Amino acid sequence: MTLAAHAHQFIAVRMERLDFKELATRLNNGQPPRVWSLLVTVFGELAQDQAAQLSGETLRQFMEIVGIKPEATRVALHRLRKDGWLDSQKDGRKSNYFLTKKGRDESIKASPRIYSETALADKAWLVMQNVGEPVGEQKEPGVWITGHTRLTGIQPVEGEALVVELNQADLHDWMRARLCDASLLEQSRALANTLKDLDDWLTREPKLDDFHREVLRVLVVHSWRKIALKAPRLPDNLFLEPWAGPDCRRLVAEIRKRLS
Repeated sequence: MTLAAHAHQFIAVRMERLDFKELATRLNNGQPPRVWSLLVTVFGELAQDQAAQLSGETLRQFMEIVGIKPEATRVALHRLRKDGWLDSQKDGRKSNYFLTKKGRDESIKASPRIYSETALADKAWLVMQNVGEPVGEQKEPGVWITGHTRLTGIQPVEGEALVVELNQADLHDWMRARLCDASLLEQSRALANTLKDLDDWLTREPKLDDFHREVLRVLVVHSWRKIALKAPRLPDNLFLEPWAGPDCRRLVAEIRKRLS
């Protein structure tokens, strides 16, 4: 059974009694989510504002719902503090956690790729240059197809390089196959199927309290974030099947609106 079919079967059978731990695993490509990575999503989704804080107890409850032990949460929080991504302050005997400037800046930088409802590039350019030639200053180099050739969704300003604007018909499949890992394409389709079933279930207005709605919203964002940040910023029509980026973006936006 394919990953997409397995995810679809899980939702169809289990959504009448939502199991957050199992849903987190399915949304995470069949694996339990990495604790520090999930915490990054939690703060990016719920506490990105400068004055926002989350209590240690809230984080503990949140992570326990998805099957993560308090010890693992403490270790991940310590790692993120050590990396300068989070900081904390005491409130009596309790601790409140918040994003540092570094953590906030990185969250804001990643937000367009995670929350945009459309691809961040509608055009693509093929850039060809000699090895060792200086490359014009670019915000994102794109995807290297060969040692001399790359694709980018940001219009280049190159020195001696040859720059050609492309469309889907201009690219051979072997070039399109270099855009991202085949497993990432499959993960996007599996996620789109899971999100579609989840969205259908949510239309029946399940009885979820505010806390559980926020947990579900973060899990949905986290599932797409892991794919969105790996995929290059290029037009969707350049990717090979089964790329489902457009479906994932649309469904994440719709589910977030339902759960906000």
